[in-house]
Amino acid sequence: MITVWRKSRAYAVRDMSEEEILRHCIGALAEEGERLLSEGIAQRMSDIDVVYVNGMAFRV
Repeated sequence: MITVWRKSRAYAVRDMSEEEILRHCIGALAEEGERLLSEGIAQRMSDIDVVYVNGMAFRV
């Protein structure tokens, strides 16, 4: 079913390394943090770090 769906939309499938997947995930978190700062939802970068570490149990 997924193969048919991809073909109907001309999606190309490619392999991604674990490192590339991690870069995409971390990049999305960084972009969201930047948005929170720019919209005034977070006051400081350290506020975002606290949420990532304590609220989401994020560890690098």
